Amino acid sequence: MKNVEHSRLQEALTGIVRQSSSGAPPDDHHYLILSIIDRWMRQHAVHAVRGTLLDYGCGGQPYRELFGPCI
Repeated sequence: MKNVEHSRLQEALTGIVRQSSSGAPPDDHHYLILSIIDRWMRQHAVHAVRGTLLDYGCGGQPYRELFGPCI
């Protein structure tokens, strides 16, 4: 049963590309929200990181380079 569910999930995700860099190009339909998140991450989150960082559900890890030195 798990293999069938896994197959269905893979099929449903076909063609979807994980975002692997922060921000988004201006012509992307997610540009507005991603640009706000990116700016906040760079201005505030990077300076607040202490200890162990868990990026749950990070997908393509778009902020890995940003937090890499902190890990």
